Amino acid sequence: MKRLTTLAALWFGATATVAASAAPTDLPCLTEQEGQSLVLVALPDVLDSVGKACASALPPTATLRAGLPALVARYRVDGDAAWTAAKPAIGKLGGDQFRGMDPDVIRPLVGTLLGPLVVKNLKPGDCPRIDRITGLLAPLPVANTAALVVQLFLIGNEYSKTRAPFTICSTHG
Repeated sequence: MKRLTTLAALWFGATATVAASAAPTDLPCLTEQEGQSLVLVALPDVLDSVGKACASALPPTATLRAGLPALVARYRVDGDAAWTAAKPAIGKLGGDQFRGMDPDVIRPLVGTLLGPLVVKNLKPGDCPRIDRITGLLAPLPVANTAALVVQLFLIGNEYSKTRAPFTICSTHG
């Protein structure tokens, strides 16, 4: 389960490091839609960073090498479209630190900061498995991938000793 959580985190990125020090009861609560929108915004930059970090550990035909530019471009279209829906999540995660800031000013920082955060603990031995997962997910609609990542995040959050910096709000009474 730890490996699944790690891989999901690599896919999802460190999207909410600003709130990482919050106590569990103080964690921002995102709706599944906000979480999915945030994933859609983050995935192009996360994929690009992971692909670059794994380039030397993968064969030239690997999805994260040969297919990366097209995949990132396809994900970026959906990420750009999801930005409006992701803005409330950015506001919740940033809390007082982002209060009064235009979320559109923050947008370029999302990709600039997330990619390096995601790959900082990446080991070359992780790359073949991440490439395999990427190859399996590549044919899916981008929205399906985002929904899957959020579900993996929820599972990982239930079993991990390290709490995520936010939660997904319960939709069940």
